[in-house]
Amino acid sequence: MSKTIQFAPQAGALGKICLQLPNTNDTDLDFSRNSQATVRNKDGILDTNWSANLPRYNFEAGDPCPSLLVEPQSTNLVTYSEDFSNESWIKRQSTLVLNSSISPSGTNNMTKIIINNGVDASSAGAGVRKSLTISSATTYTYSYYVKKAEWNGINLLASTSSGSCTGQFDIENGVVTNTISNGDFTNVLAKIINFGEDIYRVSLTFTSGVDTSLVIFLWGFNDNPLNDVGDGTSGLYIWGAQLEEQSYSTSYIPTSGATATRVAETVSKTGLENYINSSEGVLYLNSKALFNNGTFRNISLSDGTSNNRVLFYYSSNTNQIGYSVEVGGVSQAGGVFTVTDITDFNHYAIKWKENDFALWVNGVEVLTDVSGSVFPTNTLNRLGFDNSSAGNFLGALKDLRVYNQILKDSELSLLKS
Repeated sequence: MSKTIQFAPQAGALGKICLQLPNTNDTDLDFSRNSQATVRNKDGILDTNWSANLPRYNFEAGDPCPSLLVEPQSTNLVTYSEDFSNESWIKRQSTLVLNSSISPSGTNNMTKIIINNGVDASSAGAGVRKSLTISSATTYTYSYYVKKAEWNGINLLASTSSGSCTGQFDIENGVVTNTISNGDFTNVLAKIINFGEDIYRVSLTFTSGVDTSLVIFLWGFNDNPLNDVGDGTSGLYIWGAQLEEQSYSTSYIPTSGATATRVAETVSKTGLENYINSSEGVLYLNSKALFNNGTFRNISLSDGTSNNRVLFYYSSNTNQIGYSVEVGGVSQAGGVFTVTDITDFNHYAIKWKENDFALWVNGVEVLTDVSGSVFPTNTLNRLGFDNSSAGNFLGALKDLRVYNQILKDSELSLLKS
């Protein structure tokens, strides 16, 4: 196997993603994100002040290997994401205890929410809530980091005068127990993700209806989501509220008095014609998408145009991936394939040579094409986390390699671990 380009998330600098191969500074990938961001480090701490234009090598819970995280622009519309004592958060029949547990940031700044003694949390509307203005017929996701104390469940509610939705979560076992929608709210999805240290991130996605005055509401329970009664001391911990115009929860964007935006990330490099063999080769990825369906998300080798490129993509269809080889603006090979879950890490390899094209997934050949031309020498000179100009890759990447010759089937079958 002759690798000419290899990336693994090991080193980076401001505006640069360092490659393991070739090991020269002038081939490092150009990286851009003109804002701070957050990243989970190797110690399991959420660093909320990651420098602008510095790549994020993110460690997911339970995974010892980091991945390069690439996300779109997103804005947290909640203006006080951690300070629930602020007057913009309305407290009803409940008591807040500030700085009562260690948050994902490693600081003792989670807030304990306690339902007052004798209060039925559900029927009394007890808990914390916030009013915001949104757009009609638009998809939003709102989320919190939560941890059980005496109570082991939490409800998230989003409501307008024309519709509502609720997600119910077991934050002891890390499962969604129920999702409810009413009125003109559609596309409702509840999700829970294990952050580690008994902390979960819970989220509720919905498409709004005609009314634009939204209330987001949170309250806890112990075993019974509908009629648990407070005792004045029992509760659970919350931190990091976020509402964003996305179909899934992106990485946390802290706020302290105003909305805040994380700018989109871009990755590309031109001038790589000496490291990409235009007449034959393999593009290999170990990656996952951040969400399912809706948009195309791409990684490509190209000449900077859509006329000449080797393209891998997550499609707009659920759990569908695909590849395309285009020479002189004419498709030579390609196709789509459905995997079990594109939001899990999978191994993908595209092989190209005259009359010999294929897509491999997790060490298995799934698509072939035995008729087609390849590029003139030195045509391919750009690696981009896009389709050559748009359709940015949005996902996590553990490994990327370019081989300057096609690999044997026995070698391609090994690209799965």
